[in-house]
Amino acid sequence: MKRAAGLSLLLLGVLVFQAVSCGKKAPPFLPERKFSPAVTALTAEWRDGSVRLTGNVVSRNGQAANASDVVGCRVYHAGYDLETPPCEGCPIAFEMFEEIEGPVVETGRFRCQVSGIEKKGIHYFRVRLLGRNGVSGPSSNTAKVVVEEMT
Repeated sequence: MKRAAGLSLLLLGVLVFQAVSCGKKAPPFLPERKFSPAVTALTAEWRDGSVRLTGNVVSRNGQAANASDVVGCRVYHAGYDLETPPCEGCPIAFEMFEEIEGPVVETGRFRCQVSGIEKKGIHYFRVRLLGRNGVSGPSSNTAKVVVEEMT
């Protein structure tokens, strides 16, 4: 009797493992190549009602990046009132602000215009360059611009 109970328990265990491990497996694939061009020394300037972002573009190894790999950029933004700026060194909560498609890199330099800033204040920006298939590169440094008057 004990032997039959042990055998049926073992059979039940094998069936449970088989049911859990059985299933369709995905075909093998190569991981996507990392997109390495990044913007360094990002600066922001308020000009004629929009923000002009500029910086240098380098690859992961510090060399000049190939501009043909870049198809656009994602701009991240955080805005604060002039009266209540964030403390120095405090974390800044960025949100995706705009995705720009088209040429933003030329001869190792990043340039883009960002409109849509609708209120005075202290505005922080970061960018990520975009490659084909929506792959994004590393985040840039943080650039700050103070907008005291709307034009």
